[in-house]
Amino acid sequence: DDGHGCTQDFCQLELGTCTHFTQTREFACRPQLPESLCDIAPEYCDGINLDCPDDTLEPPTTECRAAEGQCDEPENCDGSLPTCPPDGFSSRDEPCDDGEACTFDDRCDGAGGCGGTNGLQDVEQVSIGPWGLSTCALLSTDAVRCWGNNGNGQLGDGTNVNRFAPVPTQGLPGGAELASLSAGGRHVCVLLGTGRIMCWGRGDCGQLGNGGAGGDYEEHEAVEVTGTPDGWRQVSGGYMHTCAIQQDDSAWCWGNNEQGQLGIGTLVDSSVPVAVTGLAQVTDIVAGSYHSCAIDTAGSLWCWGQNDSGQLGNPAAGVGSPVPVAVEGISSRVLAVAIGTLHTCALLEGGGVMCWGDNEFGLIGNGTDVDCPVPVAVSGLPSA
Repeated sequence: DDGHGCTQDFCQLELGTCTHFTQTREFACRPQLPESLCDIAPEYCDGINLDCPDDTLEPPTTECRAAEGQCDEPENCDGSLPTCPPDGFSSRDEPCDDGEACTFDDRCDGAGGCGGTNGLQDVEQVSIGPWGLSTCALLSTDAVRCWGNNGNGQLGDGTNVNRFAPVPTQGLPGGAELASLSAGGRHVCVLLGTGRIMCWGRGDCGQLGNGGAGGDYEEHEAVEVTGTPDGWRQVSGGYMHTCAIQQDDSAWCWGNNEQGQLGIGTLVDSSVPVAVTGLAQVTDIVAGSYHSCAIDTAGSLWCWGQNDSGQLGNPAAGVGSPVPVAVEGISSRVLAVAIGTLHTCALLEGGGVMCWGDNEFGLIGNGTDVDCPVPVAVSGLPSA
């Protein structure tokens, strides 16, 4: 082999040399192979030159392999090789649509496939705000997923676009343990294992607790509650305010206070946590639309804020109280409390349930539709 592509070579034994004949024009010195998708045509000798003509290749603008599906990318010739470059796929976690109506968060798998999730996995807690505009779930992987109305960024995904399937909340510290979750009217708060609280969404009344308030203020990713040292152990989101308990069992609230729902003795909003007046040892706290309630270590129930339907459970409070008042008529220890817009219910030791306040649609469950300013037993449940 003399190293030329257009010669027929043979040894000249008597001289110990390699000699050749020049190939004819019809000789294909470089055939076009099936895998050579970027080779325009085979090359032939010209009958004069000893070497094969330069390879004629497709330009880099020529597509040599079409995309197969949403997660496969088309390949173009590179202009220097007769073969098509290796198949390339969309990166892992790139959004796609797997065509299935009952899956969400469809993502590429990095190998050309697309798949979604049919239902959230590893859910530890679900929370719906007081007006039911959106929903959030806390996962055992210490992540938060939210969906629904996002007009004020309450899904925490960095946008204000409504979502019809769960999306990840942004801004939470990576690797942090998440202890509990509570959705408010248009904001959401999460308690971290370190005792910190982070919130996101609407903040015009200071309900995010980070010092921001006014106008159209809102946060589309999680921000930290400020104004007090770390050490929270519970958080509850109300319609436009938030309440929480510190590790020392003291009760704190922040946000909208037009009905005295912060329990600080005034009707002034606060954009940072402020201590609830008169409550020192609290085991549970719940923030509602315009009133709040807390259970103390003795099992007594205290409520404050709006009372025009009797939802505080204390007729002496009139149309409202800016400080906690004891709920009357409950003789058993209170284990848990739940708050509606204008009514309240309590679970008692022994299994009984009592409710009070607005009863227009039979919310109290006592067989009537008459409002009641003091607790009454819910019919058909174990006695209190």
